[in-house]
Amino acid sequence: MKKNKKYIIILTFALFIISFLIPMENVFASYHYKEWNDEITLNKDGTINVTENLSIYFGSHDGGTAYHWFERWIDLNQIQNITDVEVFENINGTLIPYERSSSGTLETFSVKTKNNSFYIKLNYEAKNTVKHFVIKYQILGATKLGTVKFYEDDVSFNYIAIPPKNEVSIDKAIVTVYIPDGALKEEIKAWGAGLPIDSGNVTIVNENEITLTGSELAPGEFIEFYIAFPRGLVEEPPGITIYPGSARDKAQQQAEAATREAKIAGLKTLLGFLLFIIIVVWIFLTWYKKGKDIILPKYAEYIKDPPSDLPPAVVGALLKQGATLKEVIATILDLADREYIKIEEINKVFGKNDYIYRRTDKDTSTLNTYEQMLMRYIFEGLNSIHLSDLKYEFSKYLPKIYSKINRELVSNEFYEGGSPAKVKGKYIGIAIFMITLGLIVLSGVGASLGIRFLAWPLIPGGIIMLFFAPAMPRKSMKGAKERMKWLAFKKYLEGLVKYKKAEEAQNLFSQYLPFAVVFGIDKHWIKEFSRANTPAPVWYIPYYRAGYGYSNTGGLSSAKGFGGTNNNIANSMKGFSLDSISHGLNSLLNSSATVFTSSKSSSGGGGGFSGGGGFGGGGGGGSSAG
Repeated sequence: MKKNKKYIIILTFALFIISFLIPMENVFASYHYKEWNDEITLNKDGTINVTENLSIYFGSHDGGTAYHWFERWIDLNQIQNITDVEVFENINGTLIPYERSSSGTLETFSVKTKNNSFYIKLNYEAKNTVKHFVIKYQILGATKLGTVKFYEDDVSFNYIAIPPKNEVSIDKAIVTVYIPDGALKEEIKAWGAGLPIDSGNVTIVNENEITLTGSELAPGEFIEFYIAFPRGLVEEPPGITIYPGSARDKAQQQAEAATREAKIAGLKTLLGFLLFIIIVVWIFLTWYKKGKDIILPKYAEYIKDPPSDLPPAVVGALLKQGATLKEVIATILDLADREYIKIEEINKVFGKNDYIYRRTDKDTSTLNTYEQMLMRYIFEGLNSIHLSDLKYEFSKYLPKIYSKINRELVSNEFYEGGSPAKVKGKYIGIAIFMITLGLIVLSGVGASLGIRFLAWPLIPGGIIMLFFAPAMPRKSMKGAKERMKWLAFKKYLEGLVKYKKAEEAQNLFSQYLPFAVVFGIDKHWIKEFSRANTPAPVWYIPYYRAGYGYSNTGGLSSAKGFGGTNNNIANSMKGFSLDSISHGLNSLLNSSATVFTSSKSSSGGGGGFSGGGGFGGGGGGGSSAG
């Protein structure tokens, strides 16, 4: 159930990404334009006066706060400069002027030029209301930079009034263009580009007025106009380029091309959206068919004995879909309980205590592959080694040990499709391929081929696949049943002290401690058994305490040493309780985790026990508001 909830959260994350990729009217924006009305006047001297009447609904921002600023920016690609900026707020028909100031206080505005764009920032306060702003400015250099072009037969005036970079929707838009007097109505030709299909039209009202209207403009939809009229209405600067032919033919071609490009862009956006949905559905169905675990009824509330002879490391790998540092630490404790290893705490005058791992004379030939490998990598032919001596050396062996433990999952047929690591790696590879391909098409290569829109389904789709990759390994029926049994045993261990009499539970501490580690309840266990006055494990030799048969250096005074019988060791440990060594035992687990994961390329190592008992290891423009 928890696993299913996890991937429902991931699907929610996918929808969150969609909200950024695909404009969906006002669903994902708490502000939008009720109306955007432009009045654009081309003067005889080639300057352009613009008056923008913006009616904007502001909901709430960032969890319910009011909006405090609004920014309108204008591309300077075909504009020499913008000057004479004025800002007003229309309150019940009265224009309240905003003061130009960089202070950011209410009812002020500021301007700046950045990245070839001209920014006008308004400061106000609004929440769940409509604000009516009037922005006035003058455009310079229209004739020099091609906004106004002169042809042999006539003149063209081309400008993007409602920019494609606009981030939110517009309920209604009206663009009114005024050209200088002197032409007959029939001498004027006008075309619109970028208008939403079936919602916009162009009207030549009279000999100097043209209107373009649109409604329900989604984010990214724009209004651009091309107007052709006779020469002589606008002054021609000295040395200006005169293009051959007629502006009417060229303007019409440009308008049709721009409209066609807008439609193609819209289709690409729709196609990108559909591809993204297809990718998300494919990922989910792949997980549902190949990765979703078989759901079985609860095996039991708890069971008192291990349900099978699986070693702790394999149990942990089964539950986690692969081995981690916990399984390595648990294997060491299991080997210690089975009398292959003894661990001795030694004191350092300065710094933390260290530990000596000592191997006994017990034959290791009957151990399984990963246990033999672990013994070999720890001792490397020696009979004993300080834990600190393994720092920066042991971490390189961890992947090999993990791999050997994971092979036990395959040999036991607990997972479908082979090793969980192999299955995860396959889908991580697919995810990386998708992201890489998306970055390639996002680059200049994709732009030249006209396929940059494919980046938007590929990159987020790859990211979602990365989230799902760990869920793709699927337990077989055998593995699912085994998992349910071990979870019931975990439940028993969590309450072992209350399920059994104290003295009976004490005898199981050392035997089941490795399972407590892989279940992540080791600290809880040590704490509970310490309270029950549990004897210390015979394989753990604490630092010297007077009167218990230990030398001043922490070693056994018995001549037989660690090769002695279990009774010898047990007798030497008499008088020690788990409570008296609990700090050292916890320190052992923490120190082992830190040492085993330390590498020279990192500082300090990546291991360590957490508070819960587990340990790590493995022309246009746009606008915005805030």
